[in-house]
Amino acid sequence: MIVELVGLPGAGKTTLATRVLDTSADSTGRTGGRALLRTARAARSAPFGFFLRHPAAAAASGGLLAAALLSGPDAVIHAGRLAMWGGHLETLATTDCELLVLDQGAVQQAWSAAHRLGPGGMRRVEPVLRSLLRSSPVQPILVFCDLPPELAWRRVQAREDGRSMLDGMSHERALPLLKTAAPALQGLTERISRDLGLPYLLLDTSEHLDIAAARLRDFLSDATLNPRSSAASLPVG
Repeated sequence: MIVELVGLPGAGKTTLATRVLDTSADSTGRTGGRALLRTARAARSAPFGFFLRHPAAAAASGGLLAAALLSGPDAVIHAGRLAMWGGHLETLATTDCELLVLDQGAVQQAWSAAHRLGPGGMRRVEPVLRSLLRSSPVQPILVFCDLPPELAWRRVQAREDGRSMLDGMSHERALPLLKTAAPALQGLTERISRDLGLPYLLLDTSEHLDIAAARLRDFLSDATLNPRSSAASLPVG
């Protein structure tokens, strides 16, 4: 089972992934949460074989990269990272773990690319994301980590190490960006879930993350036991 956590910087994705995995184990029963998170992050593969098998995804990704050239090198980098996710998901599908939780997956990367492409970026990115996920041998469960933008900003400021697109931004610049990004990112996640029939959870991460982790574990347990019941959007929390 592969779960992608989606949300604003500061939404608690990495912390939540680690806490969920710390109470889980792979088939050997020995691997802890941080090891599994590293496994998910390390599952990087060249996309060439994937694109040879899925020419429609290759064409969509190529078109996005061509468009990104007009928006500068940062847009090209993030469009390229999105294109790589077809091969990444194939690799993750072969990983010998019962549960992998991504704190940075294809949907999150699509939003990052759309942001760098500028106006109209989402219209260009979303078809590519759909094509990659339709071609993937594994369909992830999508979890949107929901919290007020003001709280997300405070959490980013409290980090010891810079790890987000907000690093170095002033409050006056960052907060309007977060307020715009929140509905765009949630809307993208919900549309992808609905149109591709992926299980979906709307998870409140504004409270203590141990509570959010418990809710997520309950949802994943239900999804495992009753896969049909979680095939539609199921907002919780």
